Amino acid sequence: MSTERAEDLARKLSDLVAEARLDTSFLDGSTQHIYHNGAGGQSVPTRRVENWNLDAKRPILGSGSFGTVRLERCQQSSSRMRAVKEIKKHDQQLRVMDYSRELEAIVQFSRPQYSHCFVQSHGWFENDSSIFIAMEYHQWGDLSRHLYSPLPEDEVRQIISQVVEGIVYMHEKGFIHRDLKPSNIMVISNGPYWSVKIADFGISKQRFLQESLNTVGVGTIGYAAPEQIGLNSNDVAMNDDNSKPGFPADMWSIGVLSMRLFTGQVPFKDLTNLSQYLSSSQEARALKLESPLKQKGASKISQRFIIDLLQVEPDNRMGAYQASLHEWLAKVGEVSDDAPNDGSNDLSL
Repeated sequence: MSTERAEDLARKLSDLVAEARLDTSFLDGSTQHIYHNGAGGQSVPTRRVENWNLDAKRPILGSGSFGTVRLERCQQSSSRMRAVKEIKKHDQQLRVMDYSRELEAIVQFSRPQYSHCFVQSHGWFENDSSIFIAMEYHQWGDLSRHLYSPLPEDEVRQIISQVVEGIVYMHEKGFIHRDLKPSNIMVISNGPYWSVKIADFGISKQRFLQESLNTVGVGTIGYAAPEQIGLNSNDVAMNDDNSKPGFPADMWSIGVLSMRLFTGQVPFKDLTNLSQYLSSSQEARALKLESPLKQKGASKISQRFIIDLLQVEPDNRMGAYQASLHEWLAKVGEVSDDAPNDGSNDLSL
């Protein structure tokens, strides 16, 4: 992309972010938005008022170091519901965080052409301490609530193909998700015919990276790529600016997600387990991934798909577009030729 074109896109995104800001007042017990319809010709300007209250039965959908996600109902139409994510403006050291890039991602992928891939935002608002993102609400919740046991290969493929499609769009526009995992994938309809959307794309990821680095030794590393937690192929901490995670980090996360769906477990339990993988030979790494997949009856092309994503060196991993064209994803809806024989109700606004 040329510099001139990139600057033009940045200006357009900044305009979109400004337009998505909601005219908001914080009242006693509710949040009020005023929507203005400008005059056209001889028509008189009008305005529409909406008041939103916490849902009485389930006010909080989730919480974390970033803040909370709450469920709200519209006073004017109680059947209308939304999820509102609160993001603190300051980190634990009281440093002001710049969320302009994250807001650009949210606004960019809330456009109609991306509605099948991403949870849609209905605008944002703020007070002195927090930014609030108003989003569509889906009653099925996130994918982590549905993973009671390993999934059949066709269902794994359905989910992964939809996630890959969304990541193709993000990477084409220059955005990195940085936190792909089941809790950031919303379920629109569940199996055997899955429909999912990517959520939480971009917001607050960089801010809490250092906190993750400080605690990863005693916790689980989950879906983070080695470069996201400060490791390279030689198990050496990386601190220079050139080592910041890029697009390949998302592809690693998709590989881990694929393993989780197939086997019921993430492939790397802790930092020690990941370090052993990083320092192993290529053959040993492939065997570590293939063995549990074979036990679950995964096809050979699905095993190859995952191995190509979980390459240690970021530059050696499949890119998003390449993954979208992979032979395995092309078989969505088909019974795999080489597989062993033994083998929604949407409440969005």
